[in-house]
Amino acid sequence: MDSKKKFHEVTDKLERMIKQESGISDYIINYFQEESALTRFACNHFTQNLQRDQEMVYITLYVEGKKASLCSNVLSDEGLNTLLQKTLSVAKSSVVDLEYVPSYDSSANDDFQREAMEGRVEDHLDPKARTKVAAYAITTSKLRTVIASGTVENVSSAFGVSTKFGARRFYQDAFAEYSNTIDIGGEKGSARKSASKISEIDYVQVFEDAHKDATLLQNKREFSPGRYKVLLGRKASSDLFSNMLYYGVDRRSFDEGHSPFTDKLGQVVADKRITIFTDPKFASLHSRPFTKQGRPIIKQQLIDKGVLTNLPTSPFWAKKHALCEWSMGNLILEAEGASKSEEELLKELDRGFYLKDLWYIRLVRKNDMTLTGMTRNGIFYVEDGKIVCGANHFRWNDSPLSMLSRVLECSKSVACRSKLEGIDTAIPAMLISDFYLCSKTGF
Repeated sequence: MDSKKKFHEVTDKLERMIKQESGISDYIINYFQEESALTRFACNHFTQNLQRDQEMVYITLYVEGKKASLCSNVLSDEGLNTLLQKTLSVAKSSVVDLEYVPSYDSSANDDFQREAMEGRVEDHLDPKARTKVAAYAITTSKLRTVIASGTVENVSSAFGVSTKFGARRFYQDAFAEYSNTIDIGGEKGSARKSASKISEIDYVQVFEDAHKDATLLQNKREFSPGRYKVLLGRKASSDLFSNMLYYGVDRRSFDEGHSPFTDKLGQVVADKRITIFTDPKFASLHSRPFTKQGRPIIKQQLIDKGVLTNLPTSPFWAKKHALCEWSMGNLILEAEGASKSEEELLKELDRGFYLKDLWYIRLVRKNDMTLTGMTRNGIFYVEDGKIVCGANHFRWNDSPLSMLSRVLECSKSVACRSKLEGIDTAIPAMLISDFYLCSKTGF
């Protein structure tokens, strides 16, 4: 499908229909298209091959200050008109939106495409490429008498926005991910890698990483809860620190007094080596450079050398308080002078745990961003920079904001791709002191 052409066709039709209606003072149109394909394997056998194509159009209308937003996947002329009439009816019956800000009034018509995406969209959904990856895991596992399970997925997606006041922007992207779990005697090692294309993923290395972890977990010991020095692997670190995009990390929450950063603007909130920012043009991590409202996303710093310098600000809050509006797109965390790999960082851990995966991460306390979650798959006890044995799993309670002041050392930041609506990150593996493993878990 030529998603760019389809976006313009659908948007042109809707805008002609909107102009024929009276009373519509403002509108935003969003177009979303995705072609995804997934190969699943389990117990050393292929189990599923799925492919899904979807298109959606979203309309936000304003009538006399009243707002309504509806969506539909019926993109025929009749379907678009039905969507428009329903949205218009809801808007007329709604209440006045007290936080209304006029849609973006730029005349920029920009087509953004991730540099890594080349050729036709269909090239990225080639089932042969997925089969090759899964077949390697299955064949190798049978030879080693272990059990492999996992998924190989690739996605081609597009997103477009058009506003009443002239902004029309379009972004096309590609995503691929390989996830592999190896089971040896009930102990499981897991590894995952994402990129723009399957050809960019070293699937042999992903398999070997999972197999190595499962092997190391055969020698497993029980440890007590407590505060420990830990090495957060890149995946664990990314899953944990990406939560900094949520839970009150915005200027409105800050001003209203329910942000973990309240009263800390301009103050030191992290180790002086730490800088956190967003940049849609960041090398190897290009991301959509505009919001769903068509407003540009540009490079902005959240924390600069440990100092809280700025907070994302919505258009409404920026207008109300004469501030500069900006949004987080991707999330990049860098440590000044960091040059080591995750493996080299492991050698710096004198005694503690190596945590490679975390899951079920939830908010406990917003005012200091305390989170809770559990360790998963690879958890190892380390002495003198070497893995001694596998360890039992724990529930943990800790704050990523607090951890930024307890950073001992970081690796180089490594890009981690996500799907179109997810968050791309570049976050390092991190040595953290006093990480709170609060209780044992049974799984």
